[in-house]
Amino acid sequence: MIKKAFLTALLVGVSACSNDSGNSSQSNDVKKSLEMKVKNIIQESYDDDGNTTVVIKNFSYEKDKLVGISELSEVTKIELEFTYTGDKITKANYQVGTPRSKSVTGIYEGDKLVRISNENYKTDYTYEKGVLKCIEEFHKVGDLWRLLRKERFKFDQNGNIEELLIGEVPGSRIKKKYVYDDKKNPYSNMNPYFKCFFGEMNLLNQKNNSIKEEIYNNETKMEASKTISSQIEYNSGDYPVEIKKIDDKSGKLLSKITITYI
Repeated sequence: MIKKAFLTALLVGVSACSNDSGNSSQSNDVKKSLEMKVKNIIQESYDDDGNTTVVIKNFSYEKDKLVGISELSEVTKIELEFTYTGDKITKANYQVGTPRSKSVTGIYEGDKLVRISNENYKTDYTYEKGVLKCIEEFHKVGDLWRLLRKERFKFDQNGNIEELLIGEVPGSRIKKKYVYDDKKNPYSNMNPYFKCFFGEMNLLNQKNNSIKEEIYNNETKMEASKTISSQIEYNSGDYPVEIKKIDDKSGKLLSKITITYI
């Protein structure tokens, strides 16, 4: 089964128009920024004992298509290669250490990804009126598929996840709520489904960057059990280049993410 620890959530417009020749270089810079794609990500995570874990992710492209991702940490190395049919990712091959490897295939209905699967694993994506509503992840045990995780989504008017419910039984699910900036998500110019193949169940290819995450241990609770705020630095094209995640209650720095682009 694909582990969801592969990626840490770091989701995150620019428009300019000028006929003034003095602003032509600025307009060109903005145009170029709109085409930016992630080159690499360095994530530093800090635990309560003062230890730091570093994960480095590198992204490879061919003719503007994302064809590979490598993730390197102190404990493992993961290599991921994508196969396309047209503009759709239809297969992903994983190399996790040596010699472990696996692959999954993607199934679409029209332009919507509805399933990622192999012989032992599947994730189903359910839509209502073209909008993603539910993700269910299963693992095969004998001849039966066992539900491992279920998530339901509510989106805001900009297409960002506003609310996420995790669990099967209404009334006892974990709830997460998000607030966003108005800047470009670093994955905005990339295939919208690549993170699904990389094991990312939530926080899909959103338009903007999360600046606050509220976590509720139970969806019926009115007060969040934990709130995480993000301090974000942007480049001249309004893309995030550094994200610091901070626990609001303790003020503790939880992680720092550095992003470079091509």
